[in-house]
Amino acid sequence: MPGTAALLQAVSRDKNGIGYGGAAYGRAAKALKIKSAPDGPAIEPTQENVLSGKYPIWRYLYTYLNPEKDKGEIAAYLNWVRSADGQKVVKEVGYYPLPDTLIEK
Repeated sequence: MPGTAALLQAVSRDKNGIGYGGAAYGRAAKALKIKSAPDGPAIEPTQENVLSGKYPIWRYLYTYLNPEKDKGEIAAYLNWVRSADGQKVVKEVGYYPLPDTLIEK
Protein backbone atom coordinates (compact mmCIF):
# COMPACT_ATOMS: atom_id res chain seq x y z
CA MET A 1 0.00 0.00 0.00
CA PRO A 2 1.24 3.52 -0.67
CA GLY A 3 0.41 4.65 2.86
CA THR A 4 -1.54 3.99 6.03
CA ALA A 5 -4.68 5.78 4.80
CA ALA A 6 -4.86 3.49 1.75
CA LEU A 7 -4.19 0.47 3.95
CA LEU A 8 -7.03 1.36 6.32
CA GLN A 9 -9.37 1.95 3.39
CA ALA A 10 -8.52 -1.46 1.89
CA VAL A 11 -8.89 -3.24 5.23
CA SER A 12 -12.25 -1.57 5.85
CA ARG A 13 -13.59 -3.11 2.61
CA ASP A 14 -12.54 -6.65 3.57
CA LYS A 15 -14.34 -8.28 6.52
CA ASN A 16 -11.26 -10.49 7.06
CA GLY A 17 -8.75 -7.73 6.35
CA ILE A 18 -5.84 -6.97 8.64
CA GLY A 19 -3.09 -4.39 8.37
CA TYR A 20 -0.36 -2.56 10.23
CA GLY A 21 0.04 1.20 10.45
CA GLY A 22 0.89 4.10 12.71
CA ALA A 23 -1.01 4.71 15.95
CA ALA A 24 -2.25 8.10 14.78
CA TYR A 25 -4.03 6.58 11.79
CA GLY A 26 -5.79 3.73 13.54
CA ARG A 27 -8.45 5.59 15.51
CA ALA A 28 -11.23 4.15 13.37
CA ALA A 29 -9.66 0.69 13.24
CA LYS A 30 -9.78 -2.09 15.78
CA ALA A 31 -6.40 -2.53 17.46
CA LEU A 32 -5.45 -6.16 18.04
CA LYS A 33 -3.63 -7.81 20.87
CA ILE A 34 -0.47 -9.52 19.59
CA LYS A 35 1.56 -12.44 20.93
CA SER A 36 5.34 -12.36 20.66
CA ALA A 37 5.47 -16.13 21.21
CA PRO A 38 2.87 -18.85 20.55
CA ASP A 39 2.61 -19.71 24.24
CA GLY A 40 2.87 -16.11 25.49
CA PRO A 41 0.12 -13.69 26.44
CA ALA A 42 -1.57 -11.48 23.86
CA ILE A 43 -0.43 -7.89 24.51
CA GLU A 44 -2.72 -4.91 23.95
CA PRO A 45 -1.21 -1.94 22.04
CA THR A 46 -1.66 0.60 24.84
CA GLN A 47 0.64 3.59 25.16
CA GLU A 48 2.30 1.99 28.19
CA ASN A 49 2.88 -1.34 26.42
CA VAL A 50 4.21 0.30 23.26
CA LEU A 51 6.56 2.72 25.03
CA SER A 52 7.91 -0.02 27.29
CA GLY A 53 8.57 -2.30 24.31
CA LYS A 54 6.21 -4.94 25.69
CA TYR A 55 3.95 -4.73 22.60
CA PRO A 56 5.93 -6.64 19.95
CA ILE A 57 5.20 -4.43 16.92
CA TRP A 58 6.34 -0.82 17.23
CA ARG A 59 8.93 1.66 16.03
CA TYR A 60 10.06 5.18 16.75
CA LEU A 61 9.25 7.99 14.33
CA TYR A 62 12.67 9.54 13.72
CA THR A 63 13.65 13.06 12.76
CA TYR A 64 16.99 13.24 10.97
CA LEU A 65 19.11 16.33 11.47
CA ASN A 66 22.25 17.99 10.23
CA PRO A 67 23.96 19.09 13.49
CA GLU A 68 25.68 21.94 11.64
CA LYS A 69 22.25 23.43 10.90
CA ASP A 70 20.73 22.76 14.34
CA LYS A 71 20.72 26.48 15.14
CA GLY A 72 18.28 29.39 15.25
CA GLU A 73 14.75 28.55 14.13
CA ILE A 74 15.59 24.87 13.59
CA ALA A 75 16.92 24.54 17.14
CA ALA A 76 13.86 26.41 18.47
CA TYR A 77 11.55 24.01 16.58
CA LEU A 78 13.38 20.92 17.88
CA ASN A 79 13.26 22.28 21.42
CA TRP A 80 9.52 22.93 21.02
CA VAL A 81 8.93 19.37 19.74
CA ARG A 82 10.56 18.02 22.90
CA SER A 83 8.73 20.48 25.16
CA ALA A 84 5.51 19.77 27.07
CA ASP A 85 3.57 21.86 24.50
CA GLY A 86 5.11 19.96 21.58
CA GLN A 87 4.47 16.58 23.16
CA LYS A 88 0.89 17.64 23.87
CA VAL A 89 0.38 18.14 20.12
CA VAL A 90 1.98 14.74 19.47
CA LYS A 91 -0.65 13.15 21.73
CA GLU A 92 -3.52 15.23 20.28
CA VAL A 93 -2.86 13.95 16.75
CA GLY A 94 -2.78 10.36 17.98
CA TYR A 95 0.88 9.49 18.36
CA TYR A 96 2.51 8.43 21.59
CA PRO A 97 4.76 11.03 23.23
CA LEU A 98 8.48 10.61 23.67
CA PRO A 99 9.50 8.69 26.78
CA ASP A 100 11.00 10.98 29.42
CA THR A 101 14.38 9.34 28.85
CA LEU A 102 14.46 10.75 25.28
CA ILE A 103 13.12 14.25 25.98
CA GLU A 104 16.55 15.59 27.00
CA LYS A 105 18.52 14.10 24.07
